[in-house]
Amino acid sequence: TTFNHSVDYKYIYAPPLIKTKYLYGGEGYFFNNTFSFIEYFLNCFLNLNEHLTSLYTFLTFLFMIFGSFVILFFKDFRKNLEKEVWIFFISYIVVFFAVSAFYSPLIASRTVVSAIPILLVFLFAKAIYYISKLISRALIFGVSLLIALSFIIFCPHNNIRDYASYKPLFDYVEKLPKNALLAGTIRTLEPVPFFSHRPVFYMTVYSTMPTNGDFYNEVEKRKRQLLEALYGDSLEAIKSLVKSYGITHMVIEKKYFGSDFLNNLRDPTVHGLYIGLIKEIINKNKKRSFPVLGLTEISDFNYRDIVVVDAKKILNYIEK
Repeated sequence: TTFNHSVDYKYIYAPPLIKTKYLYGGEGYFFNNTFSFIEYFLNCFLNLNEHLTSLYTFLTFLFMIFGSFVILFFKDFRKNLEKEVWIFFISYIVVFFAVSAFYSPLIASRTVVSAIPILLVFLFAKAIYYISKLISRALIFGVSLLIALSFIIFCPHNNIRDYASYKPLFDYVEKLPKNALLAGTIRTLEPVPFFSHRPVFYMTVYSTMPTNGDFYNEVEKRKRQLLEALYGDSLEAIKSLVKSYGITHMVIEKKYFGSDFLNNLRDPTVHGLYIGLIKEIINKNKKRSFPVLGLTEISDFNYRDIVVVDAKKILNYIEK
């Protein structure tokens, strides 16, 4: 929640306001009137702490109060505000509505997350200059230094994932041939292209936000095939995935098949765009038996609960 308002993700994950045949694979109507515009924009603006802590929202609110005070009581501040600040603010509004209309409410809400703090930093710096005329600069410096040190020492965790424990995996994958193509548990593979410089078959929900309908349909097709191979009850789905796309290795992290994960599937979440599909596939897999876990017996790399299996071994295993 933000400012005691619960963000309704049906608006955040909604399609663009204007839909054409090139957007999200949809076509037909020109204007998306399936939900309240007031609720739509309210949720976009109140989605401030989607990935961050409440500290982010609190500081944004604090900066706004401080800035409002300076704007009201310092006429020179209003007159001498650099034109670049106004250009930035107006540009931000234009971009927000353009992204909302043609791309994605989710991305539009993140322009709020990134743009408002930048604007507030400009305003805050200018405001401090005017405040310094009334208060000792030494006092301002001391308070600023204290705040900076507090953030360094007591910096809150902001939900950024720590990939240090995955280093052995990254090192192993980086030594694979450059034409290797990896498929496997989605969250495990997300950082692989960055840290190991090897391509992956499907790695993140953000792949499902292209502007071209044909590409969107292809990505959705890949996502379903991958999840059916991982969470389905048939080895044939794994075989089909490997052969159809030339997968060279599969990466499996066992925790994504454990009860802690499967019994706490939440939708929507940041990864709600594939969590719902996992639910659908698991509901068909009544026994919750995952043949893909049998591949761990023939793994080439094994670290903690992560394994990497060569596709050739996978096909031989399935044939036998």
